[in-house]
Amino acid sequence: MRIDTCLNQGRAINAVMQPEKEMICIRHALKAGESIPWHYHPETDEMIIVGKGIFWLALEKQRELFWFEAGDGYKVIFLPRRKKHALVPITPVDYLVYKIRKDEIVYCEGPNLKNELKRILSGLMKKYGRDD
Repeated sequence: MRIDTCLNQGRAINAVMQPEKEMICIRHALKAGESIPWHYHPETDEMIIVGKGIFWLALEKQRELFWFEAGDGYKVIFLPRRKKHALVPITPVDYLVYKIRKDEIVYCEGPNLKNELKRILSGLMKKYGRDD
């Protein structure tokens, strides 16, 4: 997983667009607690553009908690092909996914991210004196 920061959405889109290639763009708008289950794409990388929101993103053994505020610019997250990944929003999150071509989505088994996230958040609350 690689993450870049761009000043605005236009620059973020330019960062993912490849010259002379048609690309597919998909917009996802997820509510807090909804999730994109574990899956991978056998033939294409994914590039996610997000401007604000809090979400838990997993890429095989790597985990990231993203906290993007409006006005902080746009993040471009590069997810390589054939790597399992999943996403759980903590707040509503609206993002764009770019791919070079439409390919199949292979759903697969993976750790329960919601339970993993609950354990981490509970530990943080205890560490900082809030146990509610």
